[in-house]
Amino acid sequence: MTVEIKKKPRLSWWWFLLAPLLLFGMLFLQAFGPGPEIEIGPSTTVISEPLRDNGMPNYSGFIVNKALDGVTPENNAAIPLLRALWPMELNPDQEPYVLEALQMPRPDPTTILVSPYETSPAIKAWILREVPNADEDALDEDFLWGIVEDAMHATWDPGELPTMDKWAKQNELPIDWLVEGAARPKYYFPQPDGETVESQCMISWLLPDVQAMRQATRALCVRSMWHLSNDRHAECWNDLLACYRIARHTNKGFSLVHNLVSIAIESMAVSNVHQLIHDEDISEELLAQIHKDLEALAPRRKMDQFFQEGERFAALDVAIRIANGTLSADELGVADMSAFQVASSIRVDWNIVLKEINGWYDRHATIAQLPYAQRLVKLEELDNDIQRLTPQNNPSRMAQGIISMNARSQIVADTMMMLMLPALQASIAAEDRALAYEDLIQASLALARYHKKNGKYPETLADLVPDFAAKTPVDLYTDSPFAYQTKPDGFLLYSLFEDGTDNGGTGIAGEVVEGEYVREETNVDIDLCDLVVRIPKPPFAMPVIPLIQPEQLSGTQMAELEAEDDDEEEEEEEEVQDDDEDAEVE
Repeated sequence: MTVEIKKKPRLSWWWFLLAPLLLFGMLFLQAFGPGPEIEIGPSTTVISEPLRDNGMPNYSGFIVNKALDGVTPENNAAIPLLRALWPMELNPDQEPYVLEALQMPRPDPTTILVSPYETSPAIKAWILREVPNADEDALDEDFLWGIVEDAMHATWDPGELPTMDKWAKQNELPIDWLVEGAARPKYYFPQPDGETVESQCMISWLLPDVQAMRQATRALCVRSMWHLSNDRHAECWNDLLACYRIARHTNKGFSLVHNLVSIAIESMAVSNVHQLIHDEDISEELLAQIHKDLEALAPRRKMDQFFQEGERFAALDVAIRIANGTLSADELGVADMSAFQVASSIRVDWNIVLKEINGWYDRHATIAQLPYAQRLVKLEELDNDIQRLTPQNNPSRMAQGIISMNARSQIVADTMMMLMLPALQASIAAEDRALAYEDLIQASLALARYHKKNGKYPETLADLVPDFAAKTPVDLYTDSPFAYQTKPDGFLLYSLFEDGTDNGGTGIAGEVVEGEYVREETNVDIDLCDLVVRIPKPPFAMPVIPLIQPEQLSGTQMAELEAEDDDEEEEEEEEVQDDDEDAEVE
């Protein structure tokens, strides 16, 4: 009998590869398959309209629509300002669109503002005429611009600076347009690339008007000192009030850049305001008007509001564009887009990313609203948490990202936040300085009104209450009254600044050291400084002109100097002779 022996079926070799192939396929789909769709809502995109053609929020359109609310050609401050500052930083291709959007004719190029810095060649020529042995090579841009900047914040006689006197007269019309524009209630300046604004990423927006506001403020500061030097107090205040109003218009923008430039503009005018209100010839009526005008300024948008909208929207816009693969290197301002291309190609839940972004900006806004002392504690905690976002501080999360979409989404969110989060501490520090300067202005104004009525400054700040201040002026850095001392010629008033320590009234600019003005600015440690008001401020003084040494003079130059010396001696002899003749007559 034959017995049939059945062979065991053998598994084909490829069965042994099935399990790892299936695992790899699952990992591949998990890592590179389609992720969840972005949900439109308050916890993710924040806004739900307007929408782009792809159904995603149009953040640019939202900002533009908000800025345009209630704007007309008659109330838009941008029109007179552009007329004076034309063409700002617009290129020829952008000019027609901006003019059409503002409904204004092309400005006359012969009537636009000339920057006070452009007087430097004329100042140099004047110095060389007045001082033939001046070292021409040493009269460089820094030296000449220093003269202009001194004239921006100190009173000066036309005879001291005839070129600046001439500049003020020649630029009267465009500066008047700045004053007119600043007084208008609305401000809207269109995006120069406005035809594509619907498709633009917010972080790629151009801001040609923002930097031009600095130029406008410098011009107004120079003319304010020109007016004050000629006892035109009301005109001086009109120019300085225009600076404050321009700062408020700039503050209406959507980004931190707008707010920081706004703060810088106000800080330019601070010294000039102090000089005006303590001028011995200012009237009590004008002091009252200045107080009223400052109180009537539009409320300043605080730093937390910029985190709530503009900065948050820019980050959300970038995230959504990365998710859709529509963000370009030019828009982001980077040379290498590989990391973002990887983020847009792997499987990520972008709703997690958007929620994480919103959480960070909510936290920024909350911290920005805290009082100074509490904020310092929270800022330190925030910095520590931001440091933990780096990959080297999260090795476990990096490993989890291989197999977990949620972990991968968190990694993408962390990476974006390290790139997009603003410098919160520096931004808020700038705002704190601006608020402290505003409080110092109010305290200084109260001192000026007290002096006008009583013929002297008070012994203490408490003496201002209740006739000139509702309460004793308080330093936001210490929550205590400002430091204050009377001086034989005026007073010293200061905030203890960020370290909360009395540094004797040494200012951060280095022009006031231990409560007194110094002839040459001193290099100071800003960490050991105060925010100082020292009244009176010295008038403008021409810096020491660098001279050519006698051994370096040519024969012609020596002859010219000798001839000048002879002329001066003859004039002196004639004056002596005239004096003698007058004495004989008497």
